[in-house]
Amino acid sequence: GEGAMIAARCSILGVGSDIAGSIRIPAEHCGVFGLKPYSKRISAHYHAVFSKAFTCFGKSIPLCIGPLGKSALDLALFMNTLTT
Repeated sequence: GEGAMIAARCSILGVGSDIAGSIRIPAEHCGVFGLKPYSKRISAHYHAVFSKAFTCFGKSIPLCIGPLGKSALDLALFMNTLTT
């Protein structure tokens, strides 16, 4: 996955989607940083998705797009670039 590619230094940054931990859990297991911003912070318009929301207990949980990187500074630079 993306976290393993970043940890192996094959990529400097990755972008993933998270509903129930798909950014945060791989980042933790690979020793890299991952950020799940709130759902509308980064547009999912160009991201390949199978579902825009996950339904659990009758509630819709929106998809979040977020970065993975080697440091918190990498994530901050990514977020500043995409959201300003």
